[in-house]
Amino acid sequence: MKQVNLYLLLLFCSTSTSVFSLNTVSIIKYSNIYSQEDSLTKAVGFYNKAYQLSNEKQYYSAIHFYDLAIENYPSSQILKKAEAYFNRGLNKRLNSDNEGAIEDYSTAIVLNPNYAKAYCNRGFARMKSNDFLNAINDFTNAIKIDNFSTETTRIAYKNRGASYISVGQNGCDDLNKSKELGDVSVVKLISQYCN
Repeated sequence: MKQVNLYLLLLFCSTSTSVFSLNTVSIIKYSNIYSQEDSLTKAVGFYNKAYQLSNEKQYYSAIHFYDLAIENYPSSQILKKAEAYFNRGLNKRLNSDNEGAIEDYSTAIVLNPNYAKAYCNRGFARMKSNDFLNAINDFTNAIKIDNFSTETTRIAYKNRGASYISVGQNGCDDLNKSKELGDVSVVKLISQYCN
């Protein structure tokens, strides 16, 4: 197997997603009963704190607050819980815990099977762990789901091309597709591996 040191040129597929708004949460102030609204309010607060800490590059602390958000999201909030797993995975990856990141991205995908960014980021974490064949599958899923809607497709093409090259296969079509979609960082890879 041909190992290619491409990590400095590759981007993982997404950073943290937006902060959730508390304005949509109805809070029952007159009740001492622990309700789903209370749980959701707590979860949103923990999520927002985690998001802030992540932006401040305090990844370990952010992971802790994402843990709390995940614990508190009511079962009816599947997509928000998936988002919290995704962002916790991102922070684990930034904290050099690729295995933990892969687990969290996998959980996010179970909760939301059409989560293209989770497939793309899990693929990137797998690349970092030299699991190129599974990374290729994740990038392929990200491309199918995203369907050229966001930058996720462009990044997935680039990373899939690099993964193909790492296992001794031709990744040039993917690298060229990424370039066609506007990624100038692949020019060096194309000149090194595709000419």
